[in-house]
Amino acid sequence: MKNTIKMCLGYIYRKTLIAPSSKGTKDEGKMYIGKTTNLKKRFRKWNNVKSPYGGRKINEARIKYGVSDASWETEILKIIRARSIEERNEKLKKAEEECIRQFSSVKKGFNSSYGDGFKGIRLSKKHKKRISNAMKGRKLSDETKRKIGNSNKGKVRTAEMKKAQSERMKGKAPVAAIEAAKKWRKENGGYWKGKKRTEETIEKMRNAQQEKAIKIVAHYPDGKEKEFDSMASVQRELKIGTGSIHNNLRHSSPRYRTKGGYWFNKLK
Repeated sequence: MKNTIKMCLGYIYRKTLIAPSSKGTKDEGKMYIGKTTNLKKRFRKWNNVKSPYGGRKINEARIKYGVSDASWETEILKIIRARSIEERNEKLKKAEEECIRQFSSVKKGFNSSYGDGFKGIRLSKKHKKRISNAMKGRKLSDETKRKIGNSNKGKVRTAEMKKAQSERMKGKAPVAAIEAAKKWRKENGGYWKGKKRTEETIEKMRNAQQEKAIKIVAHYPDGKEKEFDSMASVQRELKIGTGSIHNNLRHSSPRYRTKGGYWFNKLK
């Protein structure tokens, strides 16, 4: 008996508004593109207008025009086949974005994004501030934290995923770790509390810091230049965060300036 490989399936579907009440309106014929691995479950959720579905635009349209087959024409655009869940999810994500762009369903339809949150969408300053204010002070419940933890168990990140995360985090301070360290130092008085450092230890620490230090040339807005022995020295004098300095060093060009109009390059 031959071994059969079970394929992982996914679907890209399209909902087109055909509601009689939409005739002659700007919404007539607008589309929504979605992806799913379970059509029955996804469409059951579609029929529950109280349940958020796929963004503000489609949610408002479902409430306004209803969710029946008389209001929406449903089509399966693509069937995705893969040998693993990871491969299927990657193909689904790519196919959804391609279809959304093909039918312009963000600009001319009911999709709120290109299938990956706000990727590809330019948010106004007002919108960004509104999102920021909505998130301030929000605390996750223990149940939510547990669900997030469970959802990440067993997940394996590829080398590409790790590299991409590393690139995103360059120059960014790990806020949670910094706050935890501050709390620990406050409660315990720091690592060296109660410990006596020898002259040899102090000298080793000093040498290690000097080896890690990056000599930098700071270019001032007025054309003046000044050499610094480390990013910490620049931070203390110019009041610029080391993250900003680090990011600026990657470009080393007057086109890219920090707050205050400074730019930097490493001293060769």
